[in-house]
Parts: sequence; C-alpha cells; structure tokens
Amino acid sequence: MQLWASSNALLLRRIPDCNMPGPFDLPMQGHAAMKIPALYGFLFCADVFCGAMTSPLYGAQIVADHTVVELYDEIPLCWINEVKKMWLNVPGESHSLGYRKGLELLEQENSLFAASITESGAPEAFRSDALRASSATWGNVAHPGLWGYTYGEEDFWTSELAVVHTKAHLAYANTSDLAIAAFGFVWCWDMTWHNEPGGTVDPVYKVRWAGSSVGGPGGDRRWGLDDGDNDLTGNTVNMSDYLDAVDAYRTYCESNNYPTKVFFTTGPVDGYTGEDGYQRHLKHEHIRQHVLADENRILFDYADILCYSDAAELNELSWTDADGGVHRFPHIHPENMKDMNGGYAEDGDHIGEAGAIRLAKAQWWMLARMAGWEDGASTTTSIADITTTATTTATATTTATTTTTATATTTATTTATTTATTTATTTATATTTIGDLHCPAEELLGLESRQMLNGLRAVRDKRLVWTAHGRILIMLYYLHSAEITEILANNQDIRLRARELIFELLPQLQAEGAPALRQKQVASICSLLLTVREQSSPCLATTITLLLKGIELECLRSKS
Repeated sequence: MQLWASSNALLLRRIPDCNMPGPFDLPMQGHAAMKIPALYGFLFCADVFCGAMTSPLYGAQIVADHTVVELYDEIPLCWINEVKKMWLNVPGESHSLGYRKGLELLEQENSLFAASITESGAPEAFRSDALRASSATWGNVAHPGLWGYTYGEEDFWTSELAVVHTKAHLAYANTSDLAIAAFGFVWCWDMTWHNEPGGTVDPVYKVRWAGSSVGGPGGDRRWGLDDGDNDLTGNTVNMSDYLDAVDAYRTYCESNNYPTKVFFTTGPVDGYTGEDGYQRHLKHEHIRQHVLADENRILFDYADILCYSDAAELNELSWTDADGGVHRFPHIHPENMKDMNGGYAEDGDHIGEAGAIRLAKAQWWMLARMAGWEDGASTTTSIADITTTATTTATATTTATTTTTATATTTATTTATTTATTTATTTATATTTIGDLHCPAEELLGLESRQMLNGLRAVRDKRLVWTAHGRILIMLYYLHSAEITEILANNQDIRLRARELIFELLPQLQAEGAPALRQKQVASICSLLLTVREQSSPCLATTITLLLKGIELECLRSKS
C-alpha cells in the first residue's frame, strides 16, 4: 500500500457532499471534556515503538495542500539552500500576487526563508541566497517576444495558440540562462467570473456551469468539466483543456531536458458563494482527480490550503439546488482573509496576509520536495536544530557515530555556521536499522496480540495520515527506529510502561465509534514521551517535542 502526504484526504474528497467527521476528533472523558487529534501519544507507542509500518509515507507524489503547511519548518537546511537556487515561475493575474506576497511575509517572520520577488523587467539572474519568484513570461498571446507580468486563461490553456506561446516561453527561459525550476499557472476567478451560472442543468451535479474562456475557439463562454458538458454550456472549452495543457507543458519540458517541474493548481475560494462556489469546488475536484491518476503529477492545492485555518479547521458553506438537494463545499476560512494586524486591506491578491503566509509555507515544502527532499528520509539537520535569529562566525561540528552488530562503524562529520557546538554520539547495538520494518512488537504486545496490532495498523492507515502531527509520527518511525529499539531494549521501565499503556488502550481502540481518552490517559502518554525524550539524541528529542506541543495545543484549543 502506498501512502503519501495527502492521498487519504484527497480520496475522501472524491465523493461529492461526503459528510465525513473531522479526522482524529476523538472525544475525551472526564470533568473537562476535550478533543485531541490522532491518539498521538498512543500511536507513538504502538506504531512507532512496535514498528507497524508497511511502506514509507513520504517520497511519493507531491501534493501541497493544507496538510503540509506546518511541515515547512521541518525542511532540512541543505534542501532550503537548494530551494534558494530556484526560480519559481507563477504566471497569472491578480490572485498570483498572493503567492509572491506570502513569500515576502514569510521571510519577514523567518529570514532563513529568503525570497527575491521580481515584478517588472527581465527576470532575475541565478542566485543561491534567495528563492526567486515572479509571474514573468516571455510574452503572451497578445504581446509575444517581450517580458510581461500578466497571464490569463487566453495565454495558458483555452486555445492551441496559448499552448504554442507558453511552450515558447518555457523554451526561451530555459535556453537563456534563466532556467525555470517550477512552473504553474495561477487561477484568477476564471472558473466563475464573466459568465454567471447558466445553460442546461448538469444532470449529475445539479449545477449550471459558469466561467470565463477568453481566447477560446467559441469566445468567452461558461464552461464545464469535460466534453460531456459542452452541450450544456455551448462551449467546446472545458476543464479538461486546462489539464491537457499542463500535461503538454510537462511532457515538453521533459522531452527537451529542461529542469522545469510543471505543476497543477486549484483556484480561488474567496468571493463567490452559492451555485458559483459549489460549481467552482467541482472544478477543483476534477483537477485533483486528474492529479491522483498519475503519481508523477504535482499539485499545488491553493484552494484547500486557504479553506483551512492554522488550527486545521475547515470552513464550509452550502448551496441548495433546484431539486432541494443540499451541497456543502469548502470556502476560504475567515482567518485567511485577515492581515497580521487582525484587519484586512485589499492589496491586490484578494486574500489576507495570513492566507498568503499559508501559501508561502506550502510553496517552500513543495519546492523542497521538487529539489529532492524525501520529507523525512534526510539525516541532515533540520530548522528545528539550528539557530536562525542571529548570524555568527562560530563554527559548530556535529559528529554522529553509529555501530551495528555487523561491527560496521559509520562516522559523519558536518560543519555548519551556527551559534553552538554540538557533538552527539549514538551507539546502536540492536539489529534494527533506521527505516527497518522489523521492530520488537513482541516485546510490547506479544504474539498473542498480533490481531490487535493489525487493528491498530488499520487505525493508523485510516486516520493517522490525516494530520500534520500524525505524519510526524510516521516520519519519526522511519528516522529513529534504530534508536527507539535501543531505548526499549536497554530501559525496562520504558518498555513496561509502554506495554501497560498499550494494553490499557487496546479495548478502546477496538470498540466501535471514536475511541475516548481520559485525561489521566493523556497524561500518561505525555509522561512516557517525556521519559523517552530524556534518553534520546537531540534529533529524536526535537521530534518528540513537536508531538508534545501538538498535544498541548489541541488540549488548549478544546478547552477554549
């Protein structure tokens, strides 16, 4: 089974109007009822300690949606530096400004994520100290052969001429010492504006299509999902033309050995509500389905990122069709319409600064993945392990030595500019190595509990991948299985406490409905994590700290 950052969430969204409960909403019992996501601590004990994994979560398809926003600060420093060598090319109209404004705002929060934005003239030449981003294209349909900064549907996908001109841009840039690392069209309100919902009602979705197809063979008309909708709209243009265009650009870059990664995007979720908002959601879903059909396709899910708050809350609206059917659909979360001062001032991108920063975080994650980061497979120091608020000339040397039962000794020495000197030496005597799938489940559960362990694996596969903290757990297993195995083998107290806690929680997890955790159980989970952290290397300790912060955050949120 293949797991990746967003597959379960996307697959669950395939069913229109699927009224799924929020992932990991697990009610707690006690005088102060709370909710915590994911059974973080318990699954740490069961899945991480017992090694129930069957395949890696990361390293597969790249889908940047709301689930990756908070993973940006886990990008290892070496991959941040690779992103700083890139040109992110995001042509579009007004909404494309949000991509670039967000990068500027994120840099103001953390100077490590340096970005250089170009809004006019020729694109900036190669540099390695800041991510370059712009909407620049070498001409468009109306003005070929000049650098321009506005690109609409008529320039990108609604006609064969648009495809020709976009390929010309890709060729010119990549053969003029302006190699494009990542290229994606940024939707404006094209899915809903100019032409309001009209035409014949779609018999499947109960919606009338809307949208703009400037530059299309039939002119500017509303459009649907595929050729089956053409009779409903009176237009030969539909969303499949956009999908075909992106695939064509991707193939074009690959066949010409250009370094450009072409990615799909979803569009705005601000402004339009009712029938407009719902049919726009259907078009976003059509894009997501297309991306899922080929694991080599890449998606920047602009819409999904903005429909969730930083607290992982989804905002939804509803629309009732002519037959009385109620359709729920995501809409931009109010928090993402706010600026950092709590108000809102229109600055051209139609979203708040908070939403723009979420876009920026997801962009850094996506670009790091494009650069080669396997999102958990790197052993390089991450942001959490370095100081980013000050510059110093001090040199820190980190030495890690690992000895296995095969008597092989590996020594890695890294020199970095930071504010401290850290030396970490770990001797692993267990046969399990990092990423190994064979961890001592029998030590904790025993062979008689294998059926229960399989049930826990099902809980993990169905729920754990839904949240950022859940994915941290899985990442933790793959990075630290050898060290965790050693801690279990050498510390009888931790082993016995973990075993006792697992057996206490097993009946609750096997019962029907959402498992309920009592406050005492949550306290036991956190206490166990703290004890393990005391025995851990700095890298493992940092990951455990992230988990503990996640549990604390959710408990505080549920109390409020």
